[in-house]
Amino acid sequence: MITEKGYSNEYWKKHLECLQTRLQELENSVSRILEINQFIPEKDKYLDVSNSCRFLGIGRNTIYALMREGKISYTVLGRQRRILISELKKYAKSNFIQSKKSIL
Repeated sequence: MITEKGYSNEYWKKHLECLQTRLQELENSVSRILEINQFIPEKDKYLDVSNSCRFLGIGRNTIYALMREGKISYTVLGRQRRILISELKKYAKSNFIQSKKSIL
């Protein structure tokens, strides 16, 4: 049987099976990546500069200044900088100011 576009039902079944196979391969790849990622402790994971900015809630210029001043350690990979999550937490903790108790 020919559909309105001139393709047979067999054609569509074949392409649907191909897409299902490719989707299954993609799902398998994602699950392998997630499995590998679970073995890396969070403190040892790296973030790029933009995600580090989101993590701390600061701008790009500020984080570059902190790296330049040596307040945040980083690793250079090619032309990009990566920052350990543990370094970001350490910086945030060092600048934490405890709120004062209310007099009420």
